[in-house]
Amino acid sequence: MQGRGMSGYRNRLLVGAATLVLSAWWGGAGEGAAALQASAAVVVAPEAGGGRRVQRQPACAFGKTVYLVAWCDGTRQADQPGADIYCARIEAASGKTLDPGGILWQDLRGGKDYDIYAARVGEDGKVLDPDGFPVVKRPSNQARPAVGFGGGNYLVAWMDARQYPVYGLYCARVSPEGKVLDAEGKALDVEDPARIAKVAPAERSWLGDKHYWWQSLSSRFDPAVASNGKTCLVTCLREVHSNQTTGYALLVDPAECSVKGAVVKLPGEPRGRVAACAMPDGWAVAFDHWVSGWSPTPRMAALRLEESLRLHDDIPPRRDERNPPPPRAPLMDLQKLLANGGGDYQQGKGHFAFWQAAAAWNGRHLLVVMDYGWRTKNKVNELNYAVVASRVDPEAPRFLDDPPLVVASGNMPSGTTVRHPVLAAGPDGAVLVVYELDAGVDKLGIEARVVR
Repeated sequence: MQGRGMSGYRNRLLVGAATLVLSAWWGGAGEGAAALQASAAVVVAPEAGGGRRVQRQPACAFGKTVYLVAWCDGTRQADQPGADIYCARIEAASGKTLDPGGILWQDLRGGKDYDIYAARVGEDGKVLDPDGFPVVKRPSNQARPAVGFGGGNYLVAWMDARQYPVYGLYCARVSPEGKVLDAEGKALDVEDPARIAKVAPAERSWLGDKHYWWQSLSSRFDPAVASNGKTCLVTCLREVHSNQTTGYALLVDPAECSVKGAVVKLPGEPRGRVAACAMPDGWAVAFDHWVSGWSPTPRMAALRLEESLRLHDDIPPRRDERNPPPPRAPLMDLQKLLANGGGDYQQGKGHFAFWQAAAAWNGRHLLVVMDYGWRTKNKVNELNYAVVASRVDPEAPRFLDDPPLVVASGNMPSGTTVRHPVLAAGPDGAVLVVYELDAGVDKLGIEARVVR
């Protein structure tokens, strides 16, 4: 992938409906909306690894009575193949962990390329495929899988390097019985082979830092999948150049693994993954929108779309910094709200999921969650971190919780950071928010809170 390092992709974990596993402190509310509340934090698997916790990259889903949280366990080194895959159940009614030691699915497969493996997990915590099974296994890298369930199948999407170094977006169906229906995968959105052939050298070799022959091409990466039961929304990023990415969305028939209609370019300037979510009358996406200019700043953003992907909201390009056009979409300036207008944003200790956004439908509203880090004004070493949440009005382009609810926080004086939130909608308007809590060496763990 252009200008981006590979980071633990084979151990990336995502959870689907039945379930398939792949590799409150303060807040406000808009008029007419009760304030959001978050339960006390629960350590998802406090006994996993004998108390030594190096847990990363969580994913979660809800079944019938329990949430399932999955993660990569065992190393801070993202490219190390020795990390294991664990999961644990969270009881929906109480929010308590049911598997304090975690449920192990070990993945020690070797080789020079990343592949996509999967395992099914029952609501009783039983791993139905202890050794996993390959969804796609090719000589090139297949990375960062995402999964949804609809049309009677799981739909697994991933970024694929079969046109290396240009990555494309591919998918495959997996039956509820664990049978892969599209062994080689099907292309969803890929760069035009003719454009690649036009600029590629004969051997496609690395020609040094001054000659990136693929600069005029666009990789597709960081997919996300949402399902309304019949159709899947797949989002991804396209790389315009090393400092700019653009979000895209497309519809996929999970029964046939076929694209429905055209790929839609999303407004805004996301740098992190574009989260996808199904709503009763359409779809929603959430991401970190960067306000360009002399001092670029990430903002929490959401867009509502019709079932056909026609946009309800828009974020006009900022062509004039002194007189920018007003946005017509929910946008939240976390820097002003969290840092009281002072300081500047901060990526954070060991942070690789830069300003990660997540979205879920709670039955009445779209809940958007994002992590953020900032420096206190005039205090260079005073760093702060938060995972924040706010609801979007399904009928209007606005956030209802302004300022947002701080779900979790950390700071450098205490040596803690919080990051990489993921969501799963549960019963009765509850949403499970799962995130990483980094408290030091061998103290990187997964926590969860229920937000209502």
